[in-house]
Amino acid sequence: MDRRTFTRSLLLSSVVFPAMLTGPAARANKSDEELEKQFSRIVLMLGASTVVLATFLVLTSRGFWGIDLRNDSPYEASEKLDVGKIPLIGGLFSPSLSKQFAGAPLVGTLYLVGTALILLPIVTLTVLSIFWLTHRDRVYKPDKKLKKMRLKTELTEAQIKAGRVVGQAVQANGILLGIVGPSIFDKIKFIPKS
Repeated sequence: MDRRTFTRSLLLSSVVFPAMLTGPAARANKSDEELEKQFSRIVLMLGASTVVLATFLVLTSRGFWGIDLRNDSPYEASEKLDVGKIPLIGGLFSPSLSKQFAGAPLVGTLYLVGTALILLPIVTLTVLSIFWLTHRDRVYKPDKKLKKMRLKTELTEAQIKAGRVVGQAVQANGILLGIVGPSIFDKIKFIPKS
């Protein structure tokens, strides 16, 4: 083996070997759940179609409020074991989603317009900060808070209503929960907030 061949193979191995470590061997110690959380864009599976959400918007009297959803959003199982009544350890865990939103008032309808999920409220929403979305067996909890949004092209209420109705929204404890079926709330009838 001459010096050029040896040098070339040494350089090639310095490029290939680190790439091998970042492949499946490097991920072997992580669970499927940990791996999946790294790529958790909000994806809606509606019948035969699949939509990757880019934006969540709320139409208010003060204009549009919303969140950019093009980045990953943390999620967890929408229905987990409720251990709240177990002494000592019950206080360490958050209550289940169905318990948190039991009796929550209905605040609006969710429309899908392109890749935007838009809430048309049926009541005046006073607190707009935290938004969660439940769909299928997951609840997505975006890290960002709702903020005033400026759209390139303004949408009217008629244009929004021309979109596809995909769910409803409830509000409890300062959290706005969007429910897109199928979800754990499919059989629950929410009463509009008066």
